[in-house]
Amino acid sequence: MDIQFIGETLLPGKVGQFFIVLAFAASLLSTISYFFATQNKDFADQSWKRIGRISFLINWLSVIGIGSTLFFLILNHYNEYYYVYSHSSKELPVYYIVSAFWEGQEGSFWLWAFWQSLLGVILMWKARSWENSVMTVVAFSQAF
Repeated sequence: MDIQFIGETLLPGKVGQFFIVLAFAASLLSTISYFFATQNKDFADQSWKRIGRISFLINWLSVIGIGSTLFFLILNHYNEYYYVYSHSSKELPVYYIVSAFWEGQEGSFWLWAFWQSLLGVILMWKARSWENSVMTVVAFSQAF
């Protein structure tokens, strides 16, 4: 077996793993930043809120990256990954392959994380006066 071929098939998994670690770190940073923004009584200083927003947006983009990587793995039948092997097949029609994306526990957790992060982005955009306190809880929930 060609070594370069093995490395090429493992690269998408490493990219997905990178997005998972980045999403976790960004959600923790967002939680801490929004918590300090809630504690900060100086309304002119918005630095903690800005850090919280940026890190939550990084979390949201990372969750999208995780989903894109997982969808790529399933659609291209990378059966060396357990999730792909156990939830999809080459004989399945495309609409079943798409539904295999959230069929397992990991895919369902991703779907939950996606909708929660989308809700967080909407809250950052709409919830002006109570953004700090609500986003502290949303980011904490996103981390764990």
